[in-house]
Amino acid sequence: MTKVYVVFFSKKGRLFPLAKAIVEGAKQVEGVDVELFRIADHGEEDASTFDPEIFKTPIIEPSKLAEADGVILGSPARQGHISSQVTAFLDGVAKNGDLAGRVGSAFTTTGGKGRGYGGHESIFTSFHATFLQLGMIVAGIPPSEVMDKAALASPYGCVERCGDESSGDSSDAGLDEDELKLAHDQGRHVSEIAKRIYNAKSN
Repeated sequence: MTKVYVVFFSKKGRLFPLAKAIVEGAKQVEGVDVELFRIADHGEEDASTFDPEIFKTPIIEPSKLAEADGVILGSPARQGHISSQVTAFLDGVAKNGDLAGRVGSAFTTTGGKGRGYGGHESIFTSFHATFLQLGMIVAGIPPSEVMDKAALASPYGCVERCGDESSGDSSDAGLDEDELKLAHDQGRHVSEIAKRIYNAKSN
């Protein structure tokens, strides 16, 4: 069966509900097993610094990523860069996992309030460059009416506006209708591509 892993790093904030919405979309494709994982923090983790539900999410090791046919990775923006935790994880993936031919996709949160702010495009550029270096097939979000009207819509991947995640400021709770639609579209799109590749290899 085709496997899609949604993997993120977050302690508090908007990235977690976005990850869960992407999982929902990925599960809409029949014959695809979808799992949600988080990336571990540096050193020994302090549960008091995490949202309790996030802390309960299973941690994934870099080597396990090679089991998936599609991978959707999420990182909060850190001064226009992928978080150090995700960077360290990707370094481990490069050393321990063969991801050539897998589908790679990304999502992020940003403090910006409109297109082009908050560093989200540089986040996607970093993710996509890593995917290509690993021999992966890059996927984003397919065109739709929502893409033309949602404030932070990007064909590169889902972007969610948030406050300062490090301080626990998650801004508004929950995703709006457009954000949810884009998250579902991204998850479903990756599942569909991963399933086609898996079936082609199996035949």
